[in-house]
Amino acid sequence: NLGALMGWAATGMPIDTTPLLLYAACFFWTLGYDTIYAVQDMDDDAGAGIKSSARRVGTGPRLRIFTLACYSAMLGLFSYAAARAGLA
Repeated sequence: NLGALMGWAATGMPIDTTPLLLYAACFFWTLGYDTIYAVQDMDDDAGAGIKSSARRVGTGPRLRIFTLACYSAMLGLFSYAAARAGLA
């Protein structure tokens, strides 16, 4: 996710709100897909004492709502960043 900030800085443009919006969008993208994949390892995580987002959310409707919220936040933040950058 730091690639959003590093790539922006590499262009020579000043760091303002737009790359921070990109970073936040990438955060929600990572949280959404990592939670989906972590569901497969919930039993192992519980045995090892690892506190994961999948163990907190669980499965079923709560998982679907959580990932939908993550991906909705991602799309909203990406869209807002694109608009601020003059791309949309």
